[in-house]
Order: sequence, then C-alpha cells, then structure tokens
Amino acid sequence: IGSIVAGGNDIGSNNNQLNYPGSIFVHPTTSAIWIADTFNHRIVRWSSTTTSVVLAGNGAGSGANQFRYPNGLFVDTSASDTFYVAD
Repeated sequence: IGSIVAGGNDIGSNNNQLNYPGSIFVHPTTSAIWIADTFNHRIVRWSSTTTSVVLAGNGAGSGANQFRYPNGLFVDTSASDTFYVAD
C-alpha cells in the first residue's frame, strides 16, 4: 500500500502539482523531498504533503535561473544543502 507524499493533484504547473517528476531526493535530517519536476522545468521542495516551494525554475531555457527538462537531482547535505541538477 502506497501513500501520496507529493503531488496527487493531477498533472499541472501549480505549486501543488507535478508534471513528470524525473528524480527525487529525501533529505536525511528534515525528511523534505526535493523533486526534479521535469516537464515544468523546475526544482520543487515538499516539506509536507500539502506544502511545497518552487526553488528554481523560470520556464524552460538556458539562463542561470532556468532549467530545461531537469531529470537528475542530488543534494549534498555535507555542503550546506548544495544541490546539483542534470538538465
């Protein structure tokens, strides 16, 4: 039996929706879930089943504040939660 812990509100781009999540990382201390929300071109952090924060992504592109189909994600918890994204 599974439980929905992020998304679950149909496909979309609102803060409570995901569109093809490509990768996740669960923070070992806070249990926050970081998600590479691939088709929304963003990284989202969910701290509870109802609370999410868009951390990066201003539409598809190659700018310093943009991603283009990010699908890999790693958070280095030993380096002040630096996150690395493959996009």
